[in-house]
Amino acid sequence: RRILMEDYNFERLDKIPGRNKRLPSYLRRTEKQKLRVYVAQYIGFMVEQTRIHRLEKAMEILRKFNSGKMKAPSNSVMHNVMITAYGKHNMPNQAFKIYNQMKKRGLEPTDRTFTSLFNAFASAPVPSSQLERVYKMQKIMEANENIANAITYNALIQALVKCEAEMDEPFEVYDTMKMKKLETDSYTYCYLLKACSKDKKNGINKALKVWEEMLLNEVPNNIYSNNMLLQVLRNCDLPPDQTNIENKIDILGGLKAFLDKLAKEKIKPNITTFDLLSYIIPYEQLGDLIKIAMTHKVDLDVAFMNSLLRRQNLFKILLTSGVEPNQKTYQILASCVTCKSSGIKLLNDMTLVGLQPNNYVYSTLLKAGINNYDYPLITAVMKHMNDVDIYPNDVVLHVVRTALKNVSKNSSSKSVRQFPEFYASWEKEVKEKRGRPDKEAMQIVPD
Repeated sequence: RRILMEDYNFERLDKIPGRNKRLPSYLRRTEKQKLRVYVAQYIGFMVEQTRIHRLEKAMEILRKFNSGKMKAPSNSVMHNVMITAYGKHNMPNQAFKIYNQMKKRGLEPTDRTFTSLFNAFASAPVPSSQLERVYKMQKIMEANENIANAITYNALIQALVKCEAEMDEPFEVYDTMKMKKLETDSYTYCYLLKACSKDKKNGINKALKVWEEMLLNEVPNNIYSNNMLLQVLRNCDLPPDQTNIENKIDILGGLKAFLDKLAKEKIKPNITTFDLLSYIIPYEQLGDLIKIAMTHKVDLDVAFMNSLLRRQNLFKILLTSGVEPNQKTYQILASCVTCKSSGIKLLNDMTLVGLQPNNYVYSTLLKAGINNYDYPLITAVMKHMNDVDIYPNDVVLHVVRTALKNVSKNSSSKSVRQFPEFYASWEKEVKEKRGRPDKEAMQIVPD
């Protein structure tokens, strides 16, 4: 039987309520050993409660120990559990408050304390607001000779980067790591590359030096470090000394060379990789990029297509590159539609390439209309369905009825005020067509 916190009173841990049965014999040891198990059990309960997002329940246990009502006083581990939990829930103020409670109780911060605090500051809703706290904890940590943990120093570098410290400060911490002979890893270099991406003028040259040092230290690169390097190329200006470079991707040897390198190192590119590449390759290679992504079976999601649509003529790219658009392509594009004209154009383009719009495409367009309160788009899509004799499925009907519920009688838009009347006429026509003989009935196109 799994032992849960609710099975116990806070003051008794020797019996399970309602089951007059003692705990296993391995717990019946010396008083000192019993006390350790007693405290460890409650720490386990705290961890479990934070894992299922019951932070107040975990905090209640810590308060009990701090109140002196328990068999033992609280310790650093208990406080670290709460600092970590508050950090993961983007609550840096509460995490810092727990640290201050530690100090008042005379408890020494451990490497876990510093790591958890730095992570809490980095994940704050407004990280820059935590910079002074980062500096304060950095100063305390550096004065503590017992703290020499690479994970803690990585967390400090990340906090300095995310909280917008001066450009050189993350690299100064990196130099300290080398001086202390702490082992660097891929996290170290990813955070340093992130720092480079914020230096628009000198970021690329700095990133290339970081990458070279990473390879010299035989730290294996992965998809995250490669994506971070691409982010530097996207965000930063080409340096003046790169006079023979026309496109940023050429710094990595070109698109083919970069992807071949990933394949050789058995690193699989993801959607982030292709999105970042789309910013640094020539326009003419965008079609090739899409084809390569499809070859790698990378799902080109709405965000990726939206990104291309904002910057380029996506249909032209598809056509000129020989990429044959399919239902999935248009389903994604339907999510990007923002007005009636682009919605109708998408439906017409599908017909031109021999594809019949399905209910998924229609429902996506209708949802776009609802999100933008665009009743001309909603009306046009509904009319198109009837014109081509496509029978709406339950999803489409639900979306259309949602549009009807959202109608404001006081709207200044004529298309909005007239929608209830149009809906009644449309629904009647749908039912009539549904009742025709089979050869004239509305089509049910598979989604």
